[in-house]
Amino acid sequence: MKPPGIAGNAATALVLLVVVGCSGASVVGAQDGDDGRADSSGMSDGEVADGGDGGWEDAEPPPVAPPHCGDGVLDPDEECDDGNRLDGDDCDWLCRLGPGEPVDDTPDPSVGDLERDLPWTSVVSPSPPAFVGYNPSLPLLWTGSAYATAWILVDSDGGRGEDAQFRLFDRLGRRTVPDWTYPDWHFETLDLAWSGRFFALVWSSDGPLWAMILDDVGKPLVGPFTLVEGSAGSDVTVTWDGEAFAAVWRWGDAAEGSDLGIARFDEVGSILSVVSSVYEAPPGTNLARPSSASSPAATVTAFIEFPEVPPALDYICRLGWLASTRDAELLRPPAELGQAQWRPMTIEWGERGFGLAFVPAYTSTDPVHLALLDPAGMLVGPVRPVCSDFQLCSRFMAMAWGAGGWVIVCDQASAPEIYLMRTDASGTLISTTDLDEPRVGPVGPLAPVSVAFDGEGFGVLGRNSGGLVFTRYVVVP
Repeated sequence: MKPPGIAGNAATALVLLVVVGCSGASVVGAQDGDDGRADSSGMSDGEVADGGDGGWEDAEPPPVAPPHCGDGVLDPDEECDDGNRLDGDDCDWLCRLGPGEPVDDTPDPSVGDLERDLPWTSVVSPSPPAFVGYNPSLPLLWTGSAYATAWILVDSDGGRGEDAQFRLFDRLGRRTVPDWTYPDWHFETLDLAWSGRFFALVWSSDGPLWAMILDDVGKPLVGPFTLVEGSAGSDVTVTWDGEAFAAVWRWGDAAEGSDLGIARFDEVGSILSVVSSVYEAPPGTNLARPSSASSPAATVTAFIEFPEVPPALDYICRLGWLASTRDAELLRPPAELGQAQWRPMTIEWGERGFGLAFVPAYTSTDPVHLALLDPAGMLVGPVRPVCSDFQLCSRFMAMAWGAGGWVIVCDQASAPEIYLMRTDASGTLISTTDLDEPRVGPVGPLAPVSVAFDGEGFGVLGRNSGGLVFTRYVVVP
């Protein structure tokens, strides 16, 4: 399959890609032909490149797993391989026989719990003929002085929107400046990123992938400009990596092949690099649900790979990742966390590392698990359960870092309820809170939902049939 046309200077990009595959099989076998296991860099999962921010240069190196650990195939340098990187199943996260490392379930006492200080509050309640439309993700950012979000406006007939709208609001959900509306574009999906000075709005529109630079109140400064010509697909995410905006998109389909691409551009709209295919799904499979985060060293994108016929809820997927340099050269072969359920997942940057939350397969209580990656995308410890009390995460999962710990928000699969989980930096659960479904505006399911840290607390934003609703939790000792 040929990639779509590229706009701008196709230089180089720094890409870290998280790969999720899906199949009905219980053991994932190796791919036919070249499986990418040759490691030209000499690095394996658990190592950090020279100059990386791993903090291990003067310390004893951590355990290093074989790079193909977790693929379900027993290799000479593995004691076992059960198709995952999970402890507690007689084959641990380093593919060693045994139960794995003991987990300390004592929360860090320095990480504060959360206390609700705002009930569900209406942020946006548009009236027909335009209302808040469908978008698989709902961006929520904290600028240092206000929350920012953007959404698609859809006509009353339910068709995809020609317009999008941007809003800034305070910690109480009150609009701080007039909204900006971006008219006359066919928005399929959109995402928003903040550099500390400017916003980048990126969206797909019947083929081309577009971007626009906005000032600190949403006023367009540069663009719209085309990032990618041709068939760019319908899923896009964008993050700020400390030097540039990194936009990741999905394009193609199961018949021709489904790919992820990445483009980097700066605050003045100059395109620095475009890589049209950093990952191509196997024939007959498709990609969806991309979720991105960036560190100063890498951009991480989580996504689901599934058969041409979408699976049922209980179909099994496999979760993995791969990393590449600015020259798009692999640092190591693709590594895998193992099998995961067909559930939402999310990845976020947490100052010193990434957190990847997901629901693994073959568990009796469907616990949410957390994998921690260093700034270069290397797994830094055993994957651990966060919460196992509920059947969670059928429609959405969101995560944010703040005040020394993580917050994970997701829904209960069997009831219209929302749960907020507060953990310390290692993923040890501190508390779980039932948010219920908001009763603001017309009755309707709340999805998607996003969460962000504002320096004092965590704001939670969601969309239902009546618009956008917001609640907030502050950090307490």
